[in-house]
Amino acid sequence: MSRTKLRAGLLTGASIMAAVAAGTAKAQSDTDRAPEQVVITAARSISEQYQLPTTTESVTIDQIMQSVNVVNTEDALKYLPSILVRKRHIGDTQAPISTRTSGVGASARSLIYADGVLLSALIGNNNSFASPRWGMVAPDDIARIDVLYGPFAAQYPGNSIGAVVEIATRMPDQFTASAHARVAWQDFEQYSTRGIYPAYELSARIGDRLRRFSWRASVNHLHARSHPLAYVTATRPASTSSAGLAVTGAFDDLNRSGAAIAVLGAGGLEHQVQDTLTFKAAYDIAPAVQLSYTAGLFLNDDKAGVQSYLSDAAGNPVYSGSLNIGGYNYSVGTAAFANNLYRLQETHWMHSASVKSSTQGPWDWEIVGSLYDYGESKQRIPSVAPPTAFGGGTGSITDMGGTGWYTFDARMFWRPQGMEGANQLSFGAHIDRYTLANERHATTEWMSGSAGALLTAAKGKTETYALGCRTCGGLLPASSSPRAGAMSSGAPMTASISPRRHRFRSCSPRWIRPTSLPRRRWPGRPQAPGH
Repeated sequence: MSRTKLRAGLLTGASIMAAVAAGTAKAQSDTDRAPEQVVITAARSISEQYQLPTTTESVTIDQIMQSVNVVNTEDALKYLPSILVRKRHIGDTQAPISTRTSGVGASARSLIYADGVLLSALIGNNNSFASPRWGMVAPDDIARIDVLYGPFAAQYPGNSIGAVVEIATRMPDQFTASAHARVAWQDFEQYSTRGIYPAYELSARIGDRLRRFSWRASVNHLHARSHPLAYVTATRPASTSSAGLAVTGAFDDLNRSGAAIAVLGAGGLEHQVQDTLTFKAAYDIAPAVQLSYTAGLFLNDDKAGVQSYLSDAAGNPVYSGSLNIGGYNYSVGTAAFANNLYRLQETHWMHSASVKSSTQGPWDWEIVGSLYDYGESKQRIPSVAPPTAFGGGTGSITDMGGTGWYTFDARMFWRPQGMEGANQLSFGAHIDRYTLANERHATTEWMSGSAGALLTAAKGKTETYALGCRTCGGLLPASSSPRAGAMSSGAPMTASISPRRHRFRSCSPRWIRPTSLPRRRWPGRPQAPGH
């Protein structure tokens, strides 16, 4: 072998060995290098913050802005599982939620909070005046929404049997200002009601943070028109007759029980003008202690109209009387259309104050107080039939002014092993007081007249005092060996004592056992007119 070939072979072998050595050194260097640390941060849900033994679904403001068309605050819940908001139109003030256990007619079986302030109107259990006060939260103020399913958390009262909705609002870290304009419309056609019903909303938000002090203010203005909220119907008589004024335009249909009816017209065609103003200020007393105050004002001016499908031989609309429709004699009373023609004026106030610590250490505490007041709530309804009622006439005024509630909650949290520790204890106290004032007065001018004689009255006060306690800890120390038949090491146990009238037990990796304490309530009694 020549020297040239030998030298070439040696150089080639040396190159291969050098490459292998370099690769081995690099691999060793990569092995010795510490893995890159990736930190993921996200806000905790209510269940995670307080270690609550309940199923929770959440949605953040980023998710809402990307996937939900939000005009009113309650719209943010529309895609969460097992939750239905009975919202009939934009601006609807009677929008309760329903869950798998409670329907839309059971508004008192679920709770809605905003920053710990109760928005549920527990003055009734229906889908009308006892609906949640969604208007006290501006959509632009939402930070996240948590929905807790079922009555499994001791810190909530028994009304949480359906679900608890916790709305957390956001505060600015620096000066911020924003404005939005939203437009929506609905093309509606049913029976003889046809039209486009628009909604216009303007909103603005401003806030700032100056060292320890932060504040924000929001304003929302809404104009909305609704499709019919009700239809005026009459049950078909058993036999034909030639009696009554002959009219045309009615529609033959069946009611939900299958009985034959005549659809006479539409009612509850609302035109709403709403204004919502909210203000919140917060001051950091200490690095982990914050004092906050929130105020809200809700204004609602609602005018509802009616539409009759009936007309006489001259083409004039007909609203009441003894009518002959298709060979049947119907007696259509004054209230048939009049009860769907109304005016509603509302002025509601909300105030809340809270002091909370968030040390994330062994001890944390919070104190929250809230007040909700129906400053004005008057609904005016005529007692004369249209078309006379369109120009005025006698009627009634239903006044709920003075209705309202206040709540107070104080809680302590002990975590001897920190936020992620297995052993935790929380306990607290709750007080609430609800006042219902519902009077109906006669008036000589239903559109603008003053209240006259008292016709009916329903008044009452309800108070609740409650104590709650919840523990969460490991059944066995981490170093212990489980005995035969025992649960695995470190399995958590949760025991709760709360003001509810039910018990729940579950044999699973998590043990839950709420226990009831007596509740003190003094339900109000309706008062006779004149008392």
